[in-house]
Order: sequence, then C-alpha cells, then structure tokens
Amino acid sequence: RECLAALPESVPVVLLHAGDDALIPVAHGRRLAAARPGQELHVIAGASHGGCLHTEWSQVERLLRGLLESIGPR
Repeated sequence: RECLAALPESVPVVLLHAGDDALIPVAHGRRLAAARPGQELHVIAGASHGGCLHTEWSQVERLLRGLLESIGPR
C-alpha cells in the first residue's frame, strides 16, 4: 500500500481483484484502492485467486487498453 501511495498521481493505475478470492479478501483491494486518489478498483466477479484473466479476459483487456490509451504513445 505504501509503494502504491508513493507513486505520483500522474501515474495511472488499474487495480484488479478477483471477486471470489479465498486468499485475499476484496476488502484488502478496497483499502489498496483508497490509499491513492484517482484510482479505481475493478472486481472481476466469479474469479478466484489469480483467475481474473481466465474468468473475464475481455473485461481485463478492456481495462488494460484503457490504461494504455490514457498513457498515449511514447
């Protein structure tokens, strides 16, 4: 949480959390999201721990594309 809070606000962040994660509760993701203004937590419904890509690839892809578009070409 401290590392994330230390990033400049100009650095975009996408937070993903598995909705059915039995190892790390979604509440931990919410606290992480609250540690830095301007970031959103995206909970992938039905995903287990480490399963966001397998459960909802299209949603993850959309979020990552949005992140890359917000950064723009370098």
